[in-house]
Amino acid sequence: SIPIDDSDISLETFTGKRIGVIGDFIADEYVYGHTDRISREAPVLIIKQESSKFFLGGGANVVNNIKALGGNPIPIGIIGKDEPGKYIVKTYEKNEIDTSYIITDSHRTTPVKTRILAGGLNTTRQQVLRVDKENRISLTEKQELLLCENLHEAISQLDALIVSDYGDGTFGPRLIREIQDLAHDNFFVSVDSRYQMEKFIGCTIFTP
Repeated sequence: SIPIDDSDISLETFTGKRIGVIGDFIADEYVYGHTDRISREAPVLIIKQESSKFFLGGGANVVNNIKALGGNPIPIGIIGKDEPGKYIVKTYEKNEIDTSYIITDSHRTTPVKTRILAGGLNTTRQQVLRVDKENRISLTEKQELLLCENLHEAISQLDALIVSDYGDGTFGPRLIREIQDLAHDNFFVSVDSRYQMEKFIGCTIFTP
């Protein structure tokens, strides 16, 4: 791993840095409603939906945070050819974030985590249910190869790379080896992996 001199770490030194983010790009959906009665079919709340809204989640939100802190994020990933995927790309384009290394695949589904929030009149909405729509399916050999190629193309312009692994199938053996090779060449790689952190041994820094 690379020794870090924390005396040089500040938002000022971070500004303008080109940080790649490779991983699971997720859309967080919030559904808002109100409730005032229980269903006669089962002991559950009946929620009358009032509105819904998408937000960036998972690795997609990491990209957003880097931008907010003054960095220059470069997202590298694969999303579905669906409404949540379109939302992620449109949000990036609106915020002048480069989307050229994002793969859109009609055979892939963009993960969505839907949170349903409800309350009575004049009360704070509380989360009553979460529904996850996830892949949990590894990339095909072709998809993984395309992602590796995008990583290779992007790496020459990056100052560092963040791995955002939520377990949605983005990181297969080939891509993990590519990332380890970068770290072994003294390239700064930060890893956040929910289920397979040990497979990224050799990278610079980890967050459990």
